[in-house]
Amino acid sequence: MSKPTRNELLEQILIATGGVVPGQEPYYVEAARYSELATQPGPALDVLTNVTLGAGGTDPDGILTVAANGEVTVNKTGPMMVKQTFQVAKASNPGDVEAFFQAQASLDGGANWFGLGASVNRRIANNSTINIFFDVSPVFFTAGTLIRNRWAQSSVGGDPLDPTTGVADADLLHTVPSAALLAAGVVGAPSASAVFYKLNGFNYV
Repeated sequence: MSKPTRNELLEQILIATGGVVPGQEPYYVEAARYSELATQPGPALDVLTNVTLGAGGTDPDGILTVAANGEVTVNKTGPMMVKQTFQVAKASNPGDVEAFFQAQASLDGGANWFGLGASVNRRIANNSTINIFFDVSPVFFTAGTLIRNRWAQSSVGGDPLDPTTGVADADLLHTVPSAALLAAGVVGAPSASAVFYKLNGFNYV
């Protein structure tokens, strides 16, 4: 495995500002991962619901805590990289599923939430298709921030000039391979997962 590329300018800036311990190269390493190993039923049309990430918990460094309802509490301030994967599939009814995903944050303990960036739309017309939403985002979290991912099945979706009519017929799907593949070391695919990476040597406080 090749050695991670060293960003000396970034290292100098972070050391000067007290962010990184001298002598430790600044690159991202995994802090914790969370997965939902159960299918998450889709909500009714035009109703937002949280994407859950299993039982949750706190990473070994106490940087963040994931709740069973999918909400993440940032305990310590600092830079992170977040990799997310959601697996959405249609059941059997006719029509198009217009699934929308939206990341949200709260700075007042959950009293008010606001969107982080644009939403992502996935249209599914065939019940033989599993559609994957994959995202990697660099972020700087401030202690006390709450974050979550929500999804919905829209009654209308697509091109505003030529929209489709959406149906409530999707789930976030947990899938498991054959027994032979399981024995060969292939693990099941979670309905949703998130991997949080911390910056090596950064002083999270």
